[in-house]
Amino acid sequence: MKRPAAARLRTLLLFAVFAAGTVRGRTVTFELLHTTDVHTFLDSTDQLDGGGGGWLRLATLIRRERRKWGADRVLLIDSGDTCQGTLAGVVTRGRVGVDLIHTLNYQVWAPGNHDLDFGVWRFYELTQNVRDRVLCANLTLQVDADRVRFAAWRMFTPAGAKVAVIGATARRLDDWLWGRTLLGFRVESAVTALKRVMPGILDQHPDVIVLAIHQGWLSKDPRRINEVAEIVRQFPEIDVILGGHTHRTFQGMKLGAKTWYVQSGCHGAWLGAVQVTADTREHRVVNVASGLIEAGPDVPEDPQAKAAVQDCLDRTRKTARTVIVRLPAPVPARGTPGETCATSELICRAVAEATGARIVFHGKLSQKSLPAGPVTEQDLFDLVPYENSLAVAQLTSAELRKVLEEQWAWRGSGAYSGAWGIEAVFSSEGRLREIRNAFGKPLDEKKRLAVAFNSYTVAGAGRRFPVLRALLRTPQAELRDTGINSRDAVRTYLKRHRPLRLTPRRWVRRVRRR
Repeated sequence: MKRPAAARLRTLLLFAVFAAGTVRGRTVTFELLHTTDVHTFLDSTDQLDGGGGGWLRLATLIRRERRKWGADRVLLIDSGDTCQGTLAGVVTRGRVGVDLIHTLNYQVWAPGNHDLDFGVWRFYELTQNVRDRVLCANLTLQVDADRVRFAAWRMFTPAGAKVAVIGATARRLDDWLWGRTLLGFRVESAVTALKRVMPGILDQHPDVIVLAIHQGWLSKDPRRINEVAEIVRQFPEIDVILGGHTHRTFQGMKLGAKTWYVQSGCHGAWLGAVQVTADTREHRVVNVASGLIEAGPDVPEDPQAKAAVQDCLDRTRKTARTVIVRLPAPVPARGTPGETCATSELICRAVAEATGARIVFHGKLSQKSLPAGPVTEQDLFDLVPYENSLAVAQLTSAELRKVLEEQWAWRGSGAYSGAWGIEAVFSSEGRLREIRNAFGKPLDEKKRLAVAFNSYTVAGAGRRFPVLRALLRTPQAELRDTGINSRDAVRTYLKRHRPLRLTPRRWVRRVRRR
């Protein structure tokens, strides 16, 4: 046989084998692309030492992977915390995140806890343009008279494989979110939701089962926030889990008997790429390989994605440069709230003035210091990067003691709320010895006092403050949401108190035993 004829025959034989395998349902390979916790970082990230990052660079990587694999062999999935986290998110009240979900043609968006930060109604509005992308098995909204449920899962067919993708959010939304704009959501555990939907999925005989979830894998989870380990134990039929929420990076690892776990970090620094080979005749995964692609400074911004959000970029830059006030001296973030930290002293003073409360529990929300000279809206956002509202409750001196003791146990953590407006003296062993008012006098044990907190602390700060949470929910506490945004309170305070010179007062002290 002549060589050209032999080559043609081998080609025909290979084509026949490939076609037979496709018809019979042998093996096919496709790619899952994954982002999570982007938090509206558009053109930069704080996660890469060399710079770069952001959604516009991720968009370039996404388009490259689609060209390499073919669009019909790629599924693009986001695991939440998409709409809040930078000034761009605030300027658009979350819209910019959803615009990019739509522009980049994500097939799946599993929302995270911060996607509800602008309120239940706003979250409902944001989902309308991408409703066919939202998968969330464990979240229900009450919007006016309507109960809104999202699809729990959908079947996709990349490269001809039947791929069931399930979406789920964080199980403990009510441990982070509180306030009147957040009334109307109900969340159940992902495990409970999976028990409900898994039989219907298995009835469809998928080749691959993927879970996109706004929860992360932790080797230890004493607050029981994340369910990934339990999900792997109870649902070994899940082939791939695309996690989030904890901001960690996992290029890929096996959990349990066969489940492959990937988590793509945060703030637009990495794109997760998972290659799955499936046997479509036996409905099983043959192989999984994965890695994280860095959106470094050498990756150009995608022009199409940039054009889609150019208005947001322009508005954000203009807002960021807006000067609020000029400070005669810096307000440093170093030190401990309630003791030596100037920024927490500033926030507490602002909260007290905005709410009328004489006692405030609040810590610092970042390591941002305010500079001497002009303070801009970007500086203010960096100081107060969350959408917390302010709450006021009426507490007795005995209840204040319990709150102080619980807070002391978290001293040194980012969730710690330093006291302001009362003097608290702890022993060297960390026991509360006495509390006094701002003038150094004992508190009236029969009188209830107005005490202010932010909404995150009221919710329990992710199950850190169960004592406080229980106290605030008694009828006697008369807990109320003022509707005041904490960032707005600080802005107003800065404008009213010009020129501001601030020295933190040591409200909380620890004394050595004599």
